[in-house]
Amino acid sequence: MNEIETLIQNIMDQEVGYPIEGMRALIAKGEAAAAPLQAAVLKRAEEKWFNPVPLLVVLGELRTAAALPFFIERLKASKDEVVLDAVSDAISKLGEKALPSVVKLLEDGEPGAKYWALATLGRIGKTAIPHLRAALKKYPEHAGVIALSLGKLDDKSVLEELKAIYVALREDSPCHEDVGDAIGHLSGAEPFTHEQLNLHPWVTLWRPRPVFGWTPSATAARVGYIVWDEHRQGRVPKDRPAKRPLAEVLKPCTDPHHHHHGEEGDCAECGRKIRRVAGLAVCPDNAFGSTLHQEDLLQQCLKHGLKTIPQALDDLDDEVITDAHEWEDFGDERQDAWLLAQHTFEFLLLEGCDDLQAGIEKLRALRAGLGKLWGLPQEEFYDDELKALEANIAAGRGITVQRDAAKIGRNDPCPCSSGKKYKKCCGK
Repeated sequence: MNEIETLIQNIMDQEVGYPIEGMRALIAKGEAAAAPLQAAVLKRAEEKWFNPVPLLVVLGELRTAAALPFFIERLKASKDEVVLDAVSDAISKLGEKALPSVVKLLEDGEPGAKYWALATLGRIGKTAIPHLRAALKKYPEHAGVIALSLGKLDDKSVLEELKAIYVALREDSPCHEDVGDAIGHLSGAEPFTHEQLNLHPWVTLWRPRPVFGWTPSATAARVGYIVWDEHRQGRVPKDRPAKRPLAEVLKPCTDPHHHHHGEEGDCAECGRKIRRVAGLAVCPDNAFGSTLHQEDLLQQCLKHGLKTIPQALDDLDDEVITDAHEWEDFGDERQDAWLLAQHTFEFLLLEGCDDLQAGIEKLRALRAGLGKLWGLPQEEFYDDELKALEANIAAGRGITVQRDAAKIGRNDPCPCSSGKKYKKCCGK
């Protein structure tokens, strides 16, 4: 087995987590990895528990036109919406070179393949706009994904046409939510969220998440496909949102709990702006302490022998499987602690902090700049107690330094506030 085949096998053998480090190593091999990747996916395609997404993501990141026929066949053959979504995203990495093949699939493919061809056109870029405009008239059953694609490409010239389409849609149409969202975005009434714009890179976008039944976070394209496919098969959910009047779609959103692009509103307690710091929504009252807690999480990981952020994320997934098997069995407090850690690690990963020590330095730099973020004196963000706690954490003593007050059971929550059981944390 050569080095590329070994890397592929290691990725396929990883049962828990998402093999970021192995995927990066394989991407670094370049186009030489393309054929072995395709062969590996085809060889195990019929196995029930085989997850091809990491291999498909790597193949997409290679950006080789040689893989385009393989990807087109996957869009025709696969029934798994996560696989279809990942393949669509992979094709879009080829840009304009993929247009002829995607347009041909749109013209010749089955209804499901047409949907993903349209979603892919929206991901390719502005050169696909003429094809999407033509599709509005030719494929009215796919008005939702076409509208979302044109909305993401910010094609305001199509706004009036979308309004007319929206008004004409039946109340039970599977498209009205997506068409309405596109109208809201293009008119400036309700801009798309990061999730709708699909802005997350591959290191987080395709990670299986226990909170979603071990599938990745849902993209707008995948949600739209599920709704469209359910409707096509006559399984329309009774609790689906009703079609809104056009005037309501065009009305600027005033819901204080509905925020876009990092806007979080004002804190109900202190009245000051809530901002995203290190992946968490915080106000001036809790920003300093929040980053201390996050630093302590990373310090605990280092104590347990972990070295990188990808390893820490995989360890989180292992915690769910080892301790509870299912996310619902975790309990509210454990879920909150787990999600806090996940948001922390993923933020640091996206900031380019691959190893835990670099993440610690990043958190310290963010904490030192809180005053500038809110335009307040830095001294307003901490008191003597917090500064003492900061010193304890920096010295590796952790948030909880009084360890001998009471005997801790092996299955009790760890007193370091990691959210893990004592036996899997400081009790190791």
